[in-house]
Amino acid sequence: MGRDTEDEDSSLEMILKNVLESGGNPNFLSTEDLGERRSLLFLCIQEAVQTEDFGKVDLLLSSDATDPSLRYEKTGANCLDLAVEHKNVDLARKILRKKPGIVDDKSPHKKVAALHSAVYQNDLEMAALLLLYQANPNITDRFGQTPIFFAQTEGMAALLLDHNADVLHLSEKGQCALHVTAGSGNRDALRFLLKKIPECIDLQDENGRTPLHVAAGKGWDHCCAALLDYGADMWVRTHKGKSAICFAESQGEDETAYYLHVRWTGSRQASWSQRMQNPPFLFAVAILGVACVCNKKLLWDVVMDVVDPVPLPGNLVIP
Repeated sequence: MGRDTEDEDSSLEMILKNVLESGGNPNFLSTEDLGERRSLLFLCIQEAVQTEDFGKVDLLLSSDATDPSLRYEKTGANCLDLAVEHKNVDLARKILRKKPGIVDDKSPHKKVAALHSAVYQNDLEMAALLLLYQANPNITDRFGQTPIFFAQTEGMAALLLDHNADVLHLSEKGQCALHVTAGSGNRDALRFLLKKIPECIDLQDENGRTPLHVAAGKGWDHCCAALLDYGADMWVRTHKGKSAICFAESQGEDETAYYLHVRWTGSRQASWSQRMQNPPFLFAVAILGVACVCNKKLLWDVVMDVVDPVPLPGNLVIP
């Protein structure tokens, strides 16, 4: 069976070679429904990443007429995007040699370039290759976000900065790289960026949210810790008047809200004025209040414990 498959692939490759040598068009689209069509090169790459046989791909790329920028109608991805998706650096290099200008092509829907995808996938080798072929480190997606917004490690962020990435760039929402990095839970990249742009640590976006708000709303305690270690102001409020603690609680991240409260008080012991600003504590008090109203005996026991605590036995000495 395996031998038959190899012979069939070899036969198809020879047919393709003959078609190309006779002037056949290598850019015709598949006969799939409109909106689903793919180029021959795209189809061959999809097959090759499964079989690890790139013979037909290399044959198509050797033809001067082959255009690797043609996109899959369904997703908007081109052949370079496909190589980046599968983290195939050798294939990406061949495509870029064939058509260097493809490096900054954006997908028609999300306006994402290959460098965005490589950084998002934390593929350092691929990102370095794209930058070698003059990829724009400040290219934006549909939300105005540049690749450095998606850096997950110090190494990736450093690579982009070495190629003149604008670390102070703001997205259409008024966010900087710190907002997205903190919201993604990428502490290593966050710490690195905090050293580069400490002045942006309390930058507020269009909704008044700081990087600390974003990290707290996602429940990323480790990112909250990094921001607070670098001096983030816990009491900056959103346009709706919410501090980071209140914002975490509103997003259902009660544990993060409690962590921030502990960081604020410096310990697990807090004054009554501090407790009255802690949402989880107020929630617990509300539950206790409802329970006391529904159970008068419980209310009486609580009052008596506060007013007339149980006396200690006479033989018990408090040190």
